[in-house]
Amino acid sequence: MRVSDWEALRRVGDSTAILLVNLSASDARQLHRIPVPNLRRLSLQHFKGLDLTFVQAFKELEFFEVCQSEQTISLDGIQALRRLRWLSISEVGPLLSLEPLAALEEIEDLFLTSGMWKTQRVLGDLKPLASLKNLRRLALTGAGPEDLSALLGFTRLEQLWVATALLPMREVARLAAAYPFWGKLRPWLRPPEGSGRQCSRCGGREALLLLRRTKRRWCESCDGGRGWRTSTN
Repeated sequence: MRVSDWEALRRVGDSTAILLVNLSASDARQLHRIPVPNLRRLSLQHFKGLDLTFVQAFKELEFFEVCQSEQTISLDGIQALRRLRWLSISEVGPLLSLEPLAALEEIEDLFLTSGMWKTQRVLGDLKPLASLKNLRRLALTGAGPEDLSALLGFTRLEQLWVATALLPMREVARLAAAYPFWGKLRPWLRPPEGSGRQCSRCGGREALLLLRRTKRRWCESCDGGRGWRTSTN
């Protein structure tokens, strides 16, 4: 960063939230020199580092966000943020492992999501997420493992978003069985827009079925009584 940027940071000692854009890895390693004792929320956009080891200096963080940072492929360092309650990772590089997340026992909101310009990929398995017993909101809308077993035991979960079109239908069914609130929402159906497309059988409006290997329309009147599983055959 430029000298003026560092001077500006030194003047925000009482800040509770900071957004850093285009932060380089070398500058990130120097951030611990800036005393920000009340910092609770940190957002990074276009971060240039491979990992997040520098955040170990900010153990009081409760909200943390990294977005549009394609050079970042490791979450290493985030495990030090034991007070973290909200975490959003979007449009970073392919994540090699989610293991650092296993230490975040207080986290309630976790978002691993794709964006408008980039699909978020997770190369490791989802097992580290199973230890996050306090999760209330979870979003996994990128491309990743197809075995969702690690996601079936969240007793406090209230909201769930997954990319149903990228998953085997059996995994979508398992989630629906584990979380009836989610199944009732039928997230695999995209409601018709505007006048919608008419069903050739009854003339009603059709929705788009968002399940793997299916790009068909779904009619509430004709298909609803058969259940969503049979309507995907």
